[in-house]
This record gives sequence, structure tokens and C-alpha cells, in this order.
Amino acid sequence: MPYYQQAAGLPGQQRSVPDVAFAAEPNCAPPFPVCSAPGTCAWAPVGGTSASAPLLASGLALVDQGLHRAGRPALGFLNPRLYALATDPTVTGVVNDVTRGTNSLFGNNCCTAAPGYDAASGWGSLNLDGLLQHSR
Repeated sequence: MPYYQQAAGLPGQQRSVPDVAFAAEPNCAPPFPVCSAPGTCAWAPVGGTSASAPLLASGLALVDQGLHRAGRPALGFLNPRLYALATDPTVTGVVNDVTRGTNSLFGNNCCTAAPGYDAASGWGSLNLDGLLQHSR
């Protein structure tokens, strides 16, 4: 388990995942340009990490731009900062705690969301503006 998860008091001895939640349902995510060959692209619904990873990465790039404009260092490796902010009782508006739902797939009954960190949604969804404000 990495030091930032140990400091957050997460149970166990190994890395806990996920860190945050993001839209993974293709019907809820915006369409993406999907190209099957050069010059043959179409907008199509995409879900899972194929949609959430680039959306989150682009949002974090915007946070980095805001930090650069403010003369502050870039986010760099986000996880230690994310866990510190998520567990700081004086910090609000960085994560939106997901407390309902599951991420079970094909009836595997994996994980159910609950208040605080959970295996279904991590800390919840990330509020990029809140992250920018608390990273200044």
C-alpha cells in the first residue's frame, strides 16, 4: 500500500482502487471521435476507462494551466495531494462523495458506494475547480 493511502487510514496492506469516480456509462458520457482508419472518423458513444481516462486527463491539464497562470507549480503526481485533501476536514469542494450505487458488472456484486472512501467510487467524483482552488 502506498504511503498516501496508509496516511489516509485505508484498510489492508495493498493498494486500494479506485482513487476517484468518473463517468463510465456510454449512455451518460459525451460522444467521442472514433477513427477506424485515417480520415474515417465518426462520433460514437464510448464508456469505461476509454472515456473517463482522457476526460479526467484533459480536466487535470486545465487545472495545470490555471496553476501555471497563477504562478504555482503543476500538479505532478496527484495521488498524495488528492488523498491529503480528501481526508482534511477543513477542505471542502475537491471531491463529491458518491454514496449510492455499485460498480458491479455482470452480477459480480463487487462494490457498493458508501460515505467516505469506498471500493466502488474511491473518494467520489473530482471537482476540478475545487482542486484548482485548493492547489494554489
